[in-house]
Amino acid sequence: MISNDEAILSIDTLMHYGLKQQPFAAEAPDAYIYSDPALDMPVNAALNFLQTEDHIVLLKGEYGIGKTTHVKKLINKARGTLTPCLFSANISSSLAEIEHSMRQCWPHDQAQLDIETFLTAIQTKGMRPTLIIDDAHDLDVDVLEQLLLIRREVKERSGRGFGLLLVGESNIEHTLSSLEADIPEIGHAHSLVLRPLTREQVHAYIDHRMRIAGMFMPSPYDAESIEEIVRETYGLPGDINNAATRYLEKYGQAVLNREKANRPGWLHHNRVPLIIIIVASIALIGIITLIQGLFLSETPKRDVSKRVISAPIPAAGVVEDSPSSSETQATSPKPDNEDAKLIDPVAKLVTTTEEPEAPPAAITEPEPALPTETTPAPTSEAPKADTAPAPQAEVKEPAPETPTAPPAIEKQALPEVAPALKKPEWILKQDPAQFAVQLLALSSLEALNKATNDLKIDADLAYYTRKKDSNTLYILIAATYPDRASAEKAVTAYPVSLRRGKPWIRPFKDIQDTIYAQ
Repeated sequence: MISNDEAILSIDTLMHYGLKQQPFAAEAPDAYIYSDPALDMPVNAALNFLQTEDHIVLLKGEYGIGKTTHVKKLINKARGTLTPCLFSANISSSLAEIEHSMRQCWPHDQAQLDIETFLTAIQTKGMRPTLIIDDAHDLDVDVLEQLLLIRREVKERSGRGFGLLLVGESNIEHTLSSLEADIPEIGHAHSLVLRPLTREQVHAYIDHRMRIAGMFMPSPYDAESIEEIVRETYGLPGDINNAATRYLEKYGQAVLNREKANRPGWLHHNRVPLIIIIVASIALIGIITLIQGLFLSETPKRDVSKRVISAPIPAAGVVEDSPSSSETQATSPKPDNEDAKLIDPVAKLVTTTEEPEAPPAAITEPEPALPTETTPAPTSEAPKADTAPAPQAEVKEPAPETPTAPPAIEKQALPEVAPALKKPEWILKQDPAQFAVQLLALSSLEALNKATNDLKIDADLAYYTRKKDSNTLYILIAATYPDRASAEKAVTAYPVSLRRGKPWIRPFKDIQDTIYAQ
């Protein structure tokens, strides 16, 4: 929980909302200063009095009203017509410190001169020195009286007193009233009061600072949260900064906690490296396979065009028409060892009388057996069965099965944008100064079309896309409104379910910049 005197968001919250800087820091660059015609009216009046008249000017406001911010506005506007010198007072500030600051702001070649002569000299050179004292209510009454007497002396010498703007809380006026008897010109002082911000100004102030800090997504501040901040702060910018920071930190941490509760584990966080490793492994396997294929293609291939023909194998129980073993032994001399090595294995297979193995079952394309020379059998032997050898067929490998093609998958037509929706090109043609209301951010065209058909509002509906991480968001807007007030009035007429989604009122320029940036 952030304490009341802090206006700082945690790093997690800043990253969640895409903020580059602290949006509600007390000390912020000039770009964070919010301007509004009604809000700037006291500053413009004070500047006009300092430029055209020779009277003291009081700029009053309670603590936290943004007095220092208004002083910055005045100094920026006064450049070129006045030569301002800003002094921030405190309860211990002395007249010597104020004089030192004036000499530092308005250098002169004769710095050793007394302060009255010094101020008279720079005024006679055409300079319009203007002393601005912030937190002037902290000055001791004696210091303030001495400063006013110096101003009177300079006016008597040069005909015009140096410009004096006293910025502080309302009690500064009571302090001056106590000196009016001795310094009558106090009665002619101009007194201006800074007012708190209205509800509309609070909303615009918060949106302005969030946008300058870098936020591009819809604002988390809905109408209820703005109303709560106004009630809590009474429209004082200093308190608005703290309240808006506390709300944003609380809301952002709640969203982050929900995301952490639903966040996948290690696999989700490391999915990208895993995908890279898998793809690299597949690519490496493909390269190795390609190299092996190239290497094997260079080796000589076996000539398989020649058909291998084996000798016929007699069926079981059939005697070959060949001499008996005794006759063979009688007529054929026993070969020696050298000749035995040269016996054709096919001849061995033909002359064997052992029972051969059964031929393979799958036999196709029978071919004639090789002719073999045999010794005629004696006439006394009984007739034998058909001695023609059974044809030996070449065994072929079964043809590979043709893979069955997978059933065709019918392509689904991509959804089209609903006719009632205007496209991003229409958004780019709109007046950048006009306003639109961002209604929904959807993850698909189907959801976009359904939301368009379900919405019943009196406005033109358009959409544009935005990339977030690796996903595409389809953002639905309603338009066109000439100013923010018209858009806010239109939002009040939206259905309750739509208003619950916190519609975001945006100038067309912001949306067009988002489209161009993609």
